[in-house]
Amino acid sequence: NNLRQLFEEQNATIRAQGDVLSAAGLTVVEFPITNIPRGATDISKRLEYGYKAAINEFLAGLGPDAPVASLEEIIAFNNEDLANRAPYGQGYLERAQGTAVTAAEFATLSQQDNGLARNALDLIFQNYDLDVIASDVGQLYAPAGYPALTVPSGYADDGTPQGIVFVGRFLAEPQLLAVGYAYEQATQARVSPNLDVTMQQLSDQ
Repeated sequence: NNLRQLFEEQNATIRAQGDVLSAAGLTVVEFPITNIPRGATDISKRLEYGYKAAINEFLAGLGPDAPVASLEEIIAFNNEDLANRAPYGQGYLERAQGTAVTAAEFATLSQQDNGLARNALDLIFQNYDLDVIASDVGQLYAPAGYPALTVPSGYADDGTPQGIVFVGRFLAEPQLLAVGYAYEQATQARVSPNLDVTMQQLSDQ
């Protein structure tokens, strides 16, 4: 029942967002969520290898004066005071450090995942004649190399900021920005944070 309620709430939210876009003069096309490919790609291995390689290359470029020289040293530094330096843990960093993926495997995975992601999104764009997708497609747009834009959409009951993600076709940034701007102006959902209140909350903890 809780899961059903969650889906119903999400569906109501998506439909409300669609109503905003319709009222702004955009043509909204509804399609079943089952048409969004799940598991088309698994980029976790790529992310872990890519993060480790990128952060190590970045740190190496800082020269000998950098406070840390590698991801391994970052992890060790955090472990000296984990509660303050990584209060939510550093499992992702540790998985990246321990990745077994090689450079050759990374290149192969990248080529494979990029093609799968592109094909999956292109099917949605073509089948429904869309310029922009306003739905949760996970992170398919990243390996596909397609543009995405997140726009504030309001706040949860506990004050957590919420957003809507728009995904465009390849090189469709103009359409993407136009839709995002229309949604932003129609909702005016973002509220500037009250830094005084935030600082007081932090000091009270």
